[in-house]
Amino acid sequence: MAPEYRDGKKVSGLRSWEFQRFRLKHLIEYFGHRKIRSITYSDIEEYRTRRLATRTVLTKKERSIADVQRGLALLRAVLTFGVQKEWLLRHPFSKGEPIISMALERPRERVFSTEEQRKILQACQTSQRKHVYPIVLTALDSGCRRGELLALKWRDVDLEKGALTVEATNAKTNRKRIIDLEPITLMELRKLAKESGGFPDALVFGIKASFAGAWQSALEDAEIAGARFHDLRATAVTTWLLRGMAVPFAMNRSGHADPRIFMRYVRMCEEIQQKQREQLREWELAASLAELAVSGSGVAMADEWRSSVGDEEERTELIN
Repeated sequence: MAPEYRDGKKVSGLRSWEFQRFRLKHLIEYFGHRKIRSITYSDIEEYRTRRLATRTVLTKKERSIADVQRGLALLRAVLTFGVQKEWLLRHPFSKGEPIISMALERPRERVFSTEEQRKILQACQTSQRKHVYPIVLTALDSGCRRGELLALKWRDVDLEKGALTVEATNAKTNRKRIIDLEPITLMELRKLAKESGGFPDALVFGIKASFAGAWQSALEDAEIAGARFHDLRATAVTTWLLRGMAVPFAMNRSGHADPRIFMRYVRMCEEIQQKQREQLREWELAASLAELAVSGSGVAMADEWRSSVGDEEERTELIN
């Protein structure tokens, strides 16, 4: 059901209830004629197998494991409700090996390089796509989720202080956060406010429907394949860390409370790997060995270490 809020906090319902209702439709088609007590572990396994065999409606592509597992997670929640209401004595999911496994899902490791970001933004400058340019730029700067940006209103943007506020009612984690913006993003938002009037209750980006078509065509012009809008968020987080932002501050800025969840967005791109290699080369302990040369044991230790790893080129290869 639709979410209910008290003092800006969600106390019941689901923020994504409309999308979950769409998933529920497929479950009803398959299990709707069955009594809840008759659903077995084997039935759930068969549903998973058949669902994996169906192709997506729009793209006609192979259905992903992640998509099927989201449906299974919803089914598990429905059956859990049945156990709570004592309509079921035992949860069907508990009668065998785990059916839902995050390890089976293919990780989406995608971070746009600086050049790719430039190409995407340039592709959004055409007359057909100029309405998505501000939201793409803001996503790359703020790291906000797509839904948070689409729900953003002008009353949530302080153009004087240069910050935007993600209200708890619009945040996935149900937490309010304030994000400082770069001057280039502010310049674009000020321009947008002047053009639209910047009325407090109006949507900042003025987009109510999907902009998937404009986004996909921009990627095609930029010659970038296999990317999602959500990758802009991963790119933003990775960029913050490359610029030296502390992890706690980056987590607060992105709206993550669990470090494990946050680390999913830290894509191990080549830039981060290179930075780590450089930090390893600057190992202070290795440098301090020279200071130990004042004692006989120190000289022996330093010589032994140097001979064990070879010259500078060999030490670099060892680190890498």
